[in-house]
Amino acid sequence: MTMESYLGDHKVAIDFIKSCGSHLCLSASPIATGCVLYHRIVRKQLELKERDVDIEKYLLATTCLYLGAKIEEEPQKIRDVINVAHRLLHPDDKALEIGDDYWKLHDSVTACELIVLRYLKFQVTFDSPIKYILMFCKSLEDWLPDSNILHQSKLPQICWNMVNDLCYLPLVIFYPAEVVAASIVYIALEVTHLKVPEHKEGKRWFQVLCPGIKENKLKDIGCKILTLYDHIKVK
Repeated sequence: MTMESYLGDHKVAIDFIKSCGSHLCLSASPIATGCVLYHRIVRKQLELKERDVDIEKYLLATTCLYLGAKIEEEPQKIRDVINVAHRLLHPDDKALEIGDDYWKLHDSVTACELIVLRYLKFQVTFDSPIKYILMFCKSLEDWLPDSNILHQSKLPQICWNMVNDLCYLPLVIFYPAEVVAASIVYIALEVTHLKVPEHKEGKRWFQVLCPGIKENKLKDIGCKILTLYDHIKVK
């Protein structure tokens, strides 16, 4: 499956996770974790396609956000999550009251949560590119002859925007978080035309901060990230 077709199939679900998270006043971490859980389950569904395993898209999105909030220690009441999800999906309906419809949704989310945990073998933590973005930007700031250059170029803000947009793509389940973060910084440096001096022994910044990574790999992942913005332009 290409990144374009993946976005076409799943961007609405990620938008839904982000909207629910915003209405619940969650920080970026549980929303990002919810998105990663969603991508991991979608991948598992594709692997198990021959077994006719399927979960409704918005139910999965709601469950992943609910679980992501728990993992990132910002737990939400299941009733609040269900109410927000229902209101976003049915904006013209009345607020969901405690009754048969509510309990059906409640049971669906709790059952789906168990399915997600079983599929992932209860391995629901992951390394986030966010911490590496912060570390890489700080290292580049110390590396440059004038620390103000980095902020004047708006490179940290560009990186932050891109890492937030990254939730639409399943890259973090295929590549190490530090490699994805290095790819984001690589793109941001290209966009801002900011030149980073070579380190000792003629090593470039990514060879020092992310040992073993090749420039071609950064470019390859960068192209996948830029697919997102091409998709948005087309839409």
